[in-house]
Amino acid sequence: KQALEPELEKYFHPDSYGYRPGKSAHQAIGQARRRCWDND
Repeated sequence: KQALEPELEKYFHPDSYGYRPGKSAHQAIGQARRRCWDND
């Protein structure tokens, strides 16, 4: 796991929050809210 995660991280989209180290559902919700506010 320690060897694979850093190597594979570069293939994931920056907005992918599911099962990612250091990212949570709360962060995903916050990001979605910020983007909605930016578009209003």
